[in-house]
Amino acid sequence: MKIEKLETSNNKFKYIVVGFILCAVIFILINYLTSKASYRNTESIDLAKGTINYKVPDLNTLAMYKDGEPTDTMPGAGYEIDTTQSYCYTTDPNQHENVTLATDSEGNLVIGNLKKGSKCFLYFIKPTAEQMIAKLEKAKGGNKYTITALTAPFGRDESESTNKLYSYPEGDETTYVFRGNVTDNWLRFGGKTWRIIRINSDGTLRVIFQCNTDNCTTTTLGLIIGESPYNTNHSDSTYEGYYYGIEGTSEYSQTHSNATPSTIATVVTNWYNSNLSQYTNKISGNTGFCNDRRISSESETTITYQPYERFNGKTSVTPDLSCEKNDLYTLKGNAGKGNGALDVPAALITMDEIALAGMLYSSNNAVKSNWLYATEQYWTMSPSIYSISYSFAGMFFMNSYVFISEDLVSYSNGVRPVINLKAGITISGGDGTSTNPFIAT
Repeated sequence: MKIEKLETSNNKFKYIVVGFILCAVIFILINYLTSKASYRNTESIDLAKGTINYKVPDLNTLAMYKDGEPTDTMPGAGYEIDTTQSYCYTTDPNQHENVTLATDSEGNLVIGNLKKGSKCFLYFIKPTAEQMIAKLEKAKGGNKYTITALTAPFGRDESESTNKLYSYPEGDETTYVFRGNVTDNWLRFGGKTWRIIRINSDGTLRVIFQCNTDNCTTTTLGLIIGESPYNTNHSDSTYEGYYYGIEGTSEYSQTHSNATPSTIATVVTNWYNSNLSQYTNKISGNTGFCNDRRISSESETTITYQPYERFNGKTSVTPDLSCEKNDLYTLKGNAGKGNGALDVPAALITMDEIALAGMLYSSNNAVKSNWLYATEQYWTMSPSIYSISYSFAGMFFMNSYVFISEDLVSYSNGVRPVINLKAGITISGGDGTSTNPFIAT
């Protein structure tokens, strides 16, 4: 009996052990398969510096919307995250996390302070000039701009243009310019004061340096960061490039390549690195700046560039905002749209932008009231002519006597930097006046 009871007990014990082992195996198998399932559902988000990989349980919900419609794929170039609509939360939909959401200059999504288990709803929009105008109008307390279509050819503008924008074609899109005697295009950014040249068609703000503090009201002095030749050598047409190529070659592509920064580009780069490098995530590297080196005509004695043809001595002009890829200066790493030559996302104003603002070549004292007027003359990045006979490489500049003129690239003139603020920039206040500038953050 005792032996039989012992055998029975042993059998029961064996069954219990086997059952326990089977349960353990099943539990391990379930966990393994679950982990494998999670692994198969691993997703990734492109970040500014690499890629973040996450499993579905880590982000319980990642809902994405493009132009208001659900999408399974994160939009590529040309779209930015709408920080006004996008949000993340962990448990309570009404308690949003302190998550940083942004889009860098290359179109990558930037997410900071994300927690495990977060649920994110990301909205992507294609920035437009009209959206930026709405931001400015909101900062002005809802005071709307009067929009007037600018029809070319047109002359200079001496009128008061407060609370008024002029629309003009930028390729197949539309840009909006501040033109005439403007008093409400002042802006604070990066500890400096700027003036808004125009709202680009991609929703970025093109601004020009006004002074070195964020509380100045000057309109005539302190508008340059210093003086410099455009290039120290004027003996070849290559030196009309903001970045230039090979001297002495007969090949256009080599002459007008972008291998070496000009003297003035180096000045702008050094100033930018000392003053604005910490704000690069707010500045567009892809909008670009046009150094229009398209040739209008060529003879045995002279090479004439298209800006000269459009503006030299003209009282009625048709600005052209189109730009060939080789002449559209974008930041290194942003070569898809432009040439990807720039070391920093900054350059100079163009003759086309000066004309759109209401100033013309040789317009003398008639435009002293124009907002671009300064007692300090400064370079544009628009080439005029190259005299083969005299080895004269010339560029347009804004003369302190209130007219647009040309100069040898080796002469010294003022340097007045231009940057493009990203479409996602926040306009947190101000009405655009000198005493209450727009505040860009």
